[in-house]
Order: sequence, then structure tokens, then C-alpha cells
Amino acid sequence: NSAISISSAGVLSGAGGGTVTLNGMGQNTYRVIAKGLSQSTGPTESGLYVNGTQVYGVTRSYAMARVRRSDGAITFYQTYDIFGNAATAATLATDLNNTDSSSVVIVWTYDEPQGNRMSNGLPAAMYRCGASPGVFGSANFAYRGAYILIGIGGCGQGNGYEMYHGNGANDIYAWCDTGFTLVNGMPN
Repeated sequence: NSAISISSAGVLSGAGGGTVTLNGMGQNTYRVIAKGLSQSTGPTESGLYVNGTQVYGVTRSYAMARVRRSDGAITFYQTYDIFGNAATAATLATDLNNTDSSSVVIVWTYDEPQGNRMSNGLPAAMYRCGASPGVFGSANFAYRGAYILIGIGGCGQGNGYEMYHGNGANDIYAWCDTGFTLVNGMPN
């Protein structure tokens, strides 16, 4: 009587003494939620979730995480209160610019992401990682809106995945929710 098991990497072992790899098993599922402070309809707390568990939240303004493309490990996380301190935009810009193509970059927001976002080199760093002037740089980016970027370090302007919601200041529907897995190192 042999026990049959499936490892977190998707390797089936046991019966017959051989192993079989089940593609897709062991993959992490990432979920990102962003919210404006005035929203009252969003599904759950703003943050980064892995396999259904919140692993990182966010304080006011922005958060950033790096996910290593080769194995899905989260290698970096930081929050940035750009609204409260415009100089913090430079810190986020530096962290984005220090992200190379071996990592997926995730940027998400909570409370108030509009103020000071166009300062201290942040737009260029965001565009470098896939953001676009039409979304991140838009004049319609509202006070207490919600924003998410999923990109790759150095992928270039407009080549990431962006979500935004905020139809005017203090929109009660200002929230975004998206998910992805890594397939061959690419967010999918």
C-alpha cells in the first residue's frame, strides 16, 4: 500500500514508484486590491494577497512589491506616503528603477494616491515599469482614487497592466481588484 502525494511544486509521487509533474500545480495566485479612502463598496482590504491570504497591506498612498519571475517569491515590499511627503515619491522612484527584468513589480494604493504622484521622478520610473501617461499620468486621476500597476522592471511605458477607478474626488466606488499567476515568468 503506497501513499500518493502531490508536492507544492506539483510533483505527484507514490503509486508505481515514478513521479509525474502536474503543470500549474504549486503556482501562487496573486490578488491585488486598491482603494480610495471614501470607497464603501469594495470587496475587502487593500493589499497584496497570495493564495487567498493577505501578505501585505498598505498605509496611506502607495505600496510596492517585487515578485521574482523564476519562482514567484516576493523579494521586496515597501509602503510610501507620497501624499504626506512629496519627497517619498523619490524613494518609490528609486525602488522602481532598481527593479530589473527578473522581477514583476506590483504597485497598489490606498486612501489618497493623487497628490504629489507627478513629482520627484516618479512618473518616469512608473513608465519604465509599464505604467502609462494615459492612466497614471492622467489629469483625470482623482483625489482618493484607486490604482494598480502590474509590470516588469524595464518593460517600458504602456507595457504593464494598469487598473484605475475614481470618477471625481471621494468616489465611493474607487476600488480595483485583480489577480494573476506567473506562467513562464509572465503575469497571466
